[in-house]
Amino acid sequence: MNNTDKSSPSGDELLQELMPRLGLEATAPKERYKNQAWARYYVPRVLICCLAALAAAFLLLLPVRFTDVRLTETFDRAELEFQIERLPLFESLTATLDGRPLTVTTLDRGLYHVEADKNGELTLVARTFTGRSTELSLTVGCIDNEPPFVGEERLSGGYMYIYISDGDGANCSGVNWDSVRTMFVGGGKPVEGAEIDESAGYVRFPFPDASVRVYAEDNNGNPLSLRLDRPQTGG
Repeated sequence: MNNTDKSSPSGDELLQELMPRLGLEATAPKERYKNQAWARYYVPRVLICCLAALAAAFLLLLPVRFTDVRLTETFDRAELEFQIERLPLFESLTATLDGRPLTVTTLDRGLYHVEADKNGELTLVARTFTGRSTELSLTVGCIDNEPPFVGEERLSGGYMYIYISDGDGANCSGVNWDSVRTMFVGGGKPVEGAEIDESAGYVRFPFPDASVRVYAEDNNGNPLSLRLDRPQTGG
């Protein structure tokens, strides 16, 4: 008993149905007409599939992009906030400062934050799962890494005046006057009568009979240590 499904059209029947749609005469197809019909039916579809595959391959080879890069600089840190586009391709992100790893904080989907507390070359590298990488480099130069300095020393009225400054550049943090100390060398005993005038920018103390050390920091913790020795008189 033959169980072949009589309702399913044969290849020739299907071809005869398609031939009028393809602009061919719907007669008993010869081999040449068969080839023309199948070519007109399949070739466009094959081309569409090939183009789609090429487009997909091109998209997979694209790198990610950094956008909306915002750098905020103060005397003690630089803060970088940025976004990454083409997240479906994104795999990893690293940040370094002169080769030293930095922490990358995720603020939101595709939004990231990095902080640097020293000057140097800040480098971001984003990689895709296909191995493409994108690099972004910025120079951090805002951090105050220079200590205060003595602008002037003078003796007046039996007092020694030491004028301390941290400069006036954009990245100068200023003298931390709460950190200023005046003490005798050796024992570290404070010098009696020492006074600080922050508005005038000096520390003064009675002219000592022994060596004195003046210590000060700027507002970013950079220290100044100055030793003052009483001039020796010849005998």
